[in-house]
Amino acid sequence: DALACERAAPLATLRGHTSRVWDVAASDDGALLASCSGDGAVCLWHHSDLRSAPVTDAAGSYAPPVEPAAATAAAVTGAGGGGGGGARQPSAAASALGAATAPLAATRAGAGWTLARSLSCDGASGKSSGDVYSVDLHPRGRHFASGGYDKTVRLVDAETGVCLKSFGGHQSSISRVVFNPYGNLIVSGSKDSTIRFWDVVSGLCVKTISSHLGEVTSVALSASGAQLLSSSKDNSNRLWDMRMSKPVRRFKGHQNTSKNFIRTCFGPREQLVFGGSEDSFVYIWDIDTEQIVQRLSHGGGAVYAVEWNPAQSLLASCGHDGTARTWWYDESRNEHVGAISSERDVDGEPRT
Repeated sequence: DALACERAAPLATLRGHTSRVWDVAASDDGALLASCSGDGAVCLWHHSDLRSAPVTDAAGSYAPPVEPAAATAAAVTGAGGGGGGGARQPSAAASALGAATAPLAATRAGAGWTLARSLSCDGASGKSSGDVYSVDLHPRGRHFASGGYDKTVRLVDAETGVCLKSFGGHQSSISRVVFNPYGNLIVSGSKDSTIRFWDVVSGLCVKTISSHLGEVTSVALSASGAQLLSSSKDNSNRLWDMRMSKPVRRFKGHQNTSKNFIRTCFGPREQLVFGGSEDSFVYIWDIDTEQIVQRLSHGGGAVYAVEWNPAQSLLASCGHDGTARTWWYDESRNEHVGAISSERDVDGEPRT
């Protein structure tokens, strides 16, 4: 809603997690949201006025990319790991859905949104044993991938809650998971300083990038999947050519060394790179020259993440100061202007 965005007014507040929310992902039509949290759960939210239907094949039926690993409900977002004080017990709704195939009565979340399903890290007991740091929805709409403190990537059927595949190989927490545009690969970045590519059918790691000198905090793919943008705690963002598996650009000038997940994304027509920073600025780089073309002051504290909306030419950022800010791209001036802030209390950093 453009008017609400201009007024910095929230359209809805979705409540279902019992701890800090680390990541959210949306379907292409905006009818389905997935969120993950320090409570070890992934929540799926549906909008009553929008219909997010899975893409069907020529015969009119949806064909999942893989078969379930077991007939019974399996782990959904992680087993093992944890420790520390970041994780809490999941909500009653999460416990009710501990057995992943159990139905959940629709829970109103506000402004047309319904909490359709809450999936815990341990499908049998509903107990949380580790933060889930990242979630992404499959391009075809029925599955999601998650990763977090327990070092495992999981592919889950969003309709049944069944874990279809578990991908193990990282030696430390997983900071980011994304599907490639075709949905046949999951890309994961980890605090073990590697990026791994997982085949969703075989469950095998088909490629590993280990050139980073610091923990990987972010990965993002271009629309074609031919380029990968990564961030790491060596104060650099890298652009990779996926055909050669080599870095072709390096973007510097920001700060990314502390216990934060600093994330980046592609900008307009994939000619710019947007990124957060620990010095309270949003950085914008020219993708060809690697030069900083603009810095946007977000406020106090680290800027954790940025996201570009091409439909509205809108850039959004969120930071440790408890605010989310939006910026419009003025093509006539070739810069971002008009920051609007929406305040919200935040707390916490990712556990090591």
